[in-house]
Amino acid sequence: MDIFFKKCCSCKETRTLDMFHNSKNGKYGKHHCCKICRKNENSRKEYCKKWASENKELKSKIDREYRIKIKLEIIEKQKKLN
Repeated sequence: MDIFFKKCCSCKETRTLDMFHNSKNGKYGKHHCCKICRKNENSRKEYCKKWASENKELKSKIDREYRIKIKLEIIEKQKKLN
């Protein structure tokens, strides 16, 4: 049996195909990130959710400032087009 290798898009390490989850859209039918990187990504998401729930006021302030910034950028782009 041939063993195929694939490079992880996150850690850039070359690993065997059994180190990647299945994905019908990916090369060789595998996901683009290895299982280790996907696990780290999931733990990062959990950390972000926990932080957001513990810092609701700060998160609201950051989100509000971001939305205002994006609105201003959109307005500037529309002015340039007109």
